[in-house]
Amino acid sequence: MMEAVRLHYADENAAVHLLTRAFVGDAAWATILADDAVRERALPRLWRAVVGISLAYGEVWTTPDVAGIACFLSSGRASVTPRREMRTGFRFSRLIAGLPAADRRSFLSAALAFDRLRRRAMRDPHTYLWALGVDPDQQRRGLGSSLLASLAARADATGSPIYLETQSARTVEFYRRAGFEVLAEESVLDGRLHVWGMSRQPCGA
Repeated sequence: MMEAVRLHYADENAAVHLLTRAFVGDAAWATILADDAVRERALPRLWRAVVGISLAYGEVWTTPDVAGIACFLSSGRASVTPRREMRTGFRFSRLIAGLPAADRRSFLSAALAFDRLRRRAMRDPHTYLWALGVDPDQQRRGLGSSLLASLAARADATGSPIYLETQSARTVEFYRRAGFEVLAEESVLDGRLHVWGMSRQPCGA
């Protein structure tokens, strides 16, 4: 098992760069933001918003060399409210405002669908695993599994379920091996994207 450490604010740029590298070729994001140039500009701003809000209202864990990142929101703070958006510099609002109209509609449609799925699947307080990414050059070395195990241990200690969404059948199996189960799923964006909502109950629950 690799050691997981808390990300400090000083390393925020490194975390944003890593997540951008991890997801720039992701099929789900290519569906949501179909134009390559738009996606390449938008993803760093997206991950800066995710990392910033997670640091403020949850935690960000990483490997000591910042080769893997897990961003999560603490139990009871799984929603990005207008107040939280304001207190973290309107990062999502600025991202959305900067998208072309068609990409803005696609992004908002997907984001709202993910939020509806979470609210339907998880009615009780929970930890929300917002993002888990590993540098492409460091994948298949167990870094993602180690970060996930650290989060699971923390959730077990606090008695909190963990919830996440994934848009890949391959990662559904990865999370199942870590103790997650599918609670809900649906197709979004006129059937072009499928999303699974998954949860892990704390040990002993």
